[in-house]
Amino acid sequence: MIKKFVLYQNNEELNRFNQFNILDDVIPFKSKMYENNTYPYSKINYNNNYNNYYKSKLNINQLNHLTSIKYIIENSIDNNYDSILLLEYDVYFHKNFNTLFKNYKNLIDNNDII
Repeated sequence: MIKKFVLYQNNEELNRFNQFNILDDVIPFKSKMYENNTYPYSKINYNNNYNNYYKSKLNINQLNHLTSIKYIIENSIDNNYDSILLLEYDVYFHKNFNTLFKNYKNLIDNNDII
């Protein structure tokens, strides 16, 4: 079974998603937002070159987004989910999405990331 998440930042975004959502059992996940403009790099155990490069290249919104995705993946691993579907709040579904999704099930089941 695929666990489905929608990533959003505020209630307006979540309401927009709910207005167009055609899926069942979607788990809303509010984006992690930091109050200041610094990311807690000390929590990451990467080498200094990695930290220095990304510290200067990513803005706070991008960092919040990546951190949120990281939390969703960690949560999924902790809960032993077989598969996850991560959606943005502004996703638009094809009118035949459910049929197409079933048709691509084999592809989805046999790949790590699509």
